[in-house]
Amino acid sequence: MIAVFFVNAFRWKGITSRATREAKAAGAGAFFAFMQADFASGDGQHTYPGSGWVVASDETLVIVFRRSTIGIGSARQRREIRFDAVKGVFPHDTTSMSYGGVVIVMTSGEELFFMLAPRNGSGLRGPSDLDITTAVADLSSVIEA
Repeated sequence: MIAVFFVNAFRWKGITSRATREAKAAGAGAFFAFMQADFASGDGQHTYPGSGWVVASDETLVIVFRRSTIGIGSARQRREIRFDAVKGVFPHDTTSMSYGGVVIVMTSGEELFFMLAPRNGSGLRGPSDLDITTAVADLSSVIEA
């Protein structure tokens, strides 16, 4: 039982650490780690990748994620999106069914929702309102610059 507590207490620490390392290496203006994502295409199709991170630098958003929410050993995939393909960045409020996060709306109509991991990497709670607000503000300022 104690082991389960510690696993959950530091559940997202690895993801937040990798996001921080990649952001520093890229000289990123903004970054965040996420627990899960929902990529909704303009025609209603949804893809649900697992955990990963988003790094914004050099006119490009780099999204690194697990292909599936099943299993911790699934391969990571990388997606790059030019800033000019982004229509806007918005907060997604916490609901009774999910934690809050960031929504990136593309000019193609695709919506990318990221359920943020708390900045401290804790698995004992979801992201704070400050985590969400900061991620949206930082990402928006880098994209609009």
